[in-house]
Amino acid sequence: MALSKTGRRILRLSVMFFFLMSAKVQPSEKINPFVSFSEGRLSIRAVDVSLSDLLREIGKKSDIVVELRDQEAAEKQLTLEVNDLSPSLAFEEILRGFSFVFFYDRARLAQVVVLSPDGPPPQLSLSRSAPGPQPSTSKPPGSNPTPDFEQMLKRSRVEGMRALSEALASSNPDVKRSALEVLTEQEGLDVTRILTGALRDSDPSFRMEVLEALADKGETQLVRSALSDQNTEVRERAAELLEIEGEEGEKKP
Repeated sequence: MALSKTGRRILRLSVMFFFLMSAKVQPSEKINPFVSFSEGRLSIRAVDVSLSDLLREIGKKSDIVVELRDQEAAEKQLTLEVNDLSPSLAFEEILRGFSFVFFYDRARLAQVVVLSPDGPPPQLSLSRSAPGPQPSTSKPPGSNPTPDFEQMLKRSRVEGMRALSEALASSNPDVKRSALEVLTEQEGLDVTRILTGALRDSDPSFRMEVLEALADKGETQLVRSALSDQNTEVRERAAELLEIEGEEGEKKP
């Protein structure tokens, strides 16, 4: 039976819709590696991708200079997923087990160098940066490669606190202690919340440092919670801090 005029029109539209759907770009899940850099945050999905290919793609998307000097590491196949991390934490996750150095331009991660076991010390090179004067505040090799958290806080307390919270979870002890030092000088419920989370750190010595920061802020109940810590030294330090706090309280009129 012949189709009506309306039926033929519907059929043509259906065929057009089918071809349009078939021509759509493959979803991001099919892109390997998939790298997204938005508002200073990295999200990455990679399945059996060489380290060199992954770092090259990250460099393109983030404009961070990445120098891979370890040729054996370059061909190592990686499968990983990171979501909405700062560049420094994302690179720490990717480069776990490798030797590497971060260089910062003020508070921004500007360059990552993956070191060769027998190679020369790294030198700052921002040849892929946009035209303009070279940064004057990038840290040279051998200095403490930590972000300028105080500058971050001046620009935006919310973003600064977010960076400090992430830094306390870093695998780099220098970054963690730098963040803790800055947090010790800050006040507010957001500071207390971040320090409370750091009491779950895997390093007992760092947990004791966090306890000392909380004690300085008068957070007695949080210090008291560490009396049940699994580590004997942490429990003893908590007891000492509570005793000191009690003595100081008795001296007050």
